[in-house]
Amino acid sequence: MLKFNEENDEGRMYLIRSGIVESLLQILTTRDLNSITLPFCSAFYCLTIFCSKWIRNQILIKKLQPALIRLLSHVDAEVVGNAITSIHNLITEGIEDTAEDEVNQHFDEIQRCDGIDKIYEIFTKNANKYTRDCCSVCIGYLYRAKEIKDSKMRSDIIQHLKLLTDDSDKQTRNGALFAINHLSWNPVNLSEILKGYLLIQIRNSLRKELSGNSEENKMVQTEQEHKCEVLTAILEDREDDELRQNILDIGIVDSLLFIIATREFNTIILPLLTAYLMMTDCCSNEFTIQCCRKNPFPALIRILDHPIDESIAGSALTAIHNIIHHVYDSRSPDETHKYYEAVLVCDGISKMYKLFCTTQVKEIKDSASICIGRLFKSKKIDDEQMRKSIISHLQTLRNDPDENTQMTAINALNFLSKNAANNAEIQMH
Repeated sequence: MLKFNEENDEGRMYLIRSGIVESLLQILTTRDLNSITLPFCSAFYCLTIFCSKWIRNQILIKKLQPALIRLLSHVDAEVVGNAITSIHNLITEGIEDTAEDEVNQHFDEIQRCDGIDKIYEIFTKNANKYTRDCCSVCIGYLYRAKEIKDSKMRSDIIQHLKLLTDDSDKQTRNGALFAINHLSWNPVNLSEILKGYLLIQIRNSLRKELSGNSEENKMVQTEQEHKCEVLTAILEDREDDELRQNILDIGIVDSLLFIIATREFNTIILPLLTAYLMMTDCCSNEFTIQCCRKNPFPALIRILDHPIDESIAGSALTAIHNIIHHVYDSRSPDETHKYYEAVLVCDGISKMYKLFCTTQVKEIKDSASICIGRLFKSKKIDDEQMRKSIISHLQTLRNDPDENTQMTAINALNFLSKNAANNAEIQMH
């Protein structure tokens, strides 16, 4: 069965239909633990790794959680490590299909087996780093949007996950960040995550300059990258103006904008832009206005020319889009957009149009056209080619499969239609 330690759904389906999985499950459930050797556990592990969502669901139907939890009492550390990894592989199933603020669908099943306490016990007693890391991530996943009632467990697990966000292994970091995101949907867990002056630590890290030698600068960049990833994990999809205001007041936004505005392009990494982007998403009009008082446009528009990584330019454009879209414009319908001049003075409109013309990424092209459409509210797009191509693209977005893209495109066209020349172009399509 070890040959299925690769993407081989056909082979896994054969094992399920032939009854081999049920036989293996019977052994793991009923035999004396001392007689269950590593190959039995490794076989099960190979079934749960690199398999498709559908196969994983077929395995879950077999109700194997009790067997895997039972193996956590085994004296062989390798058996325990295989078991906890298999549990990890299985409890990730369905996470992406449910809302962020919903409890993990596997929580009750694991809890019925006393599984969470056993996983925590392994975490506290096992000296193997990989096993401890996996245990902490599993508990983080299981307690999605649910308070960890045991204060010591909550403190231990969250502290360990925070440490893992600086781990040298990217997969380990990503697992920890995902777990922190899950836990943060509960306010008690979030308070624990923010303990130790986390936001001040992030600000202080971002204030460090690249003033050393190459190796020292790389260490600063890596530290800042990891801090931004933590901030993103906490803020992603979260509607929480109070938390964002705290981040703003502490000075994190100032530090991000300073880096984006002043550093050489080859030292500006995507997590910096993503962290700022999270400050402009899922927030109120009032908070967006607060953000705009920091004058973000010069820094963000500068990044539209990023020559190395188009995804960085795309993130900057999305942040601009969010600001332009979210801020309620109290001006009359016949006046230009509130931020038209602020964007124009940075040569932002021509840079957005250049990106619109050159990119092959649909999302970037869509965002650029919508931004330009909204900025030219009640104002003629003087450049005829720009007017034709932007309006033509916005018209195609009326039928976009994404409803939000449809609505924002229609809104941009409505803004443009307040000007006679723009409206004449719209009527031609």
